[in-house]
Amino acid sequence: MLVPLFTYFDLFFDDGARLQQRTHFKSVFVGIPVNLTRDQISAVTVHQVKPGAITVGDETITENVVLFRDIIQRGIALGKIEALREQDLDELLSKQPEIVIFGTGWKSQRPPRDLVFALARRGIGFETMDTPAACRTFNILVSEGRDVAAILIIRPPENCRNDS
Repeated sequence: MLVPLFTYFDLFFDDGARLQQRTHFKSVFVGIPVNLTRDQISAVTVHQVKPGAITVGDETITENVVLFRDIIQRGIALGKIEALREQDLDELLSKQPEIVIFGTGWKSQRPPRDLVFALARRGIGFETMDTPAACRTFNILVSEGRDVAAILIIRPPENCRNDS
């Protein structure tokens, strides 16, 4: 029996120009990667992340956004992360995701404890990380068929800019 030592993912385009995800398992015993390809499950896949923009499909997004497995929700107004409340996420929570990933920009920040506990009481997982990590995590969870939502801070509010 081969036991995977670690796994990693990469994305590639198949002959039909559809984005595919390939999973590599590196075995402790053999050391030869095994490629497994999954069909794309979601139309919403983040292809590129750079400061001030993300690319989803063929579209570049330069504003804060919420991604679901098949919906891109724009025009979200978020103030300071430390002031977020459960009520600020009511529209997102009405879609009942099993997990919410919060991309906090280019530096990881902690959300209020009350928000984390409120979502836990609803049975919704809540993870915070920087936006590039949130995009990678979103792609992986969607490819696994999970019902996930990602709140992605692309541009912080003008009064919250930190040029350090």
